[in-house]
Amino acid sequence: MNWDEENNYKIAQEHKEKGVYPQFAYHGTGTVYIYEFLMLAGISKKNYIIVIFVLQNLLYIWSIFIFKKLADYFLTDLNSSICALTYAYYPSVIYYVGGIFAYENIATYLLIYCILKLIRFIIENKIDTIDIILFPIIITISCYIRGQLILFYLLIFIVLWIIVLYKKLKFLGERNITRLLYISTATFLLMFFAHYPILLKNEKLFNKKILSTQTGFELLQGHNPFASGLWNKRSNLPNDSLYQYCKKKIPNENSLNQYQVSLIRKNLAFEWIKKNPMNELFLEIKKLTIYFSPLNCKSIDYDTYVYVNNFFSFLIQILFLVCMISLIKNLQIDSRIILIFIPILVSILLSIIFFVGMRWRFYAEPFMIIFAFLFLSKHIDFKKYLAK
Repeated sequence: MNWDEENNYKIAQEHKEKGVYPQFAYHGTGTVYIYEFLMLAGISKKNYIIVIFVLQNLLYIWSIFIFKKLADYFLTDLNSSICALTYAYYPSVIYYVGGIFAYENIATYLLIYCILKLIRFIIENKIDTIDIILFPIIITISCYIRGQLILFYLLIFIVLWIIVLYKKLKFLGERNITRLLYISTATFLLMFFAHYPILLKNEKLFNKKILSTQTGFELLQGHNPFASGLWNKRSNLPNDSLYQYCKKKIPNENSLNQYQVSLIRKNLAFEWIKKNPMNELFLEIKKLTIYFSPLNCKSIDYDTYVYVNNFFSFLIQILFLVCMISLIKNLQIDSRIILIFIPILVSILLSIIFFVGMRWRFYAEPFMIIFAFLFLSKHIDFKKYLAK
């Protein structure tokens, strides 16, 4: 498992052994409950990891066909085939994030499916009966295993309903509007009931109905005198600058629960931003530069990783930016473009608000590939080059 999930597994283990959740653990992710179930069912961590890797690979193969169908809404058949082939062999998909135990893989493949179905609804005015059942389940599972996806799907649904209202309800048909309303309502209710135990657990621990205590920690990671723009994994080591900074600013940290520490860290982050506006501006520029740089993260094992450069990914990211500038300049933004842009937008916002996480960027990369080929298809005749 990666570092985050090893930590969550230890939380579940401690609860099983001692009957209480530790006060100093990131309380929010639903995977803690998954690991508790595994322990009760007698399923070993090794066997679970094997199952997840098999599932990741099966979903990866399935996602190639789904991605091809999505690309078909933007490109001609030949161009969309080359685009799908690029996705299938994209470095992040097959090697960096795609090659490790990371729930972001599963969540991204499911996100591609959801975006495909929503674009189909907007363009073809179709919602299949199976989607009424699948959508709430897929979205809930995705958000349960990766909490940040709540922001992705929240914005997707808000924008979707704005598009629907803009296109006028009569045009889309009463039957499909009813189905979309059902999907939206069912998703909200299923999300609520799935996450309610987390709210109750945290209320018992911290007297607050919150989904996670992690926000303050991540905010300070991204906004402090020593912030690099990337995640500082060494921040829990005594010789680290951020660790020493926190000990100085929060001398009584060990006597507080994690929710209290999270609040203080959040306030420290906002205080630093307020007192250092120019430093914050340069830091945000640095984050954006890192986000669109060739940099990627290569995992050595669950606890060790190195940053490496990949210039193919960098080319796709630059082409995405060029394509967006071109689309805005020529006023060619439509509902299709808006929907595939949302995952990219939220991914960028997470990087600005917190820090650049390569697993967060992974949510955006499949859609960047489509933008890149949308631009390339207007300037390169692939059919002509392949005929030579």
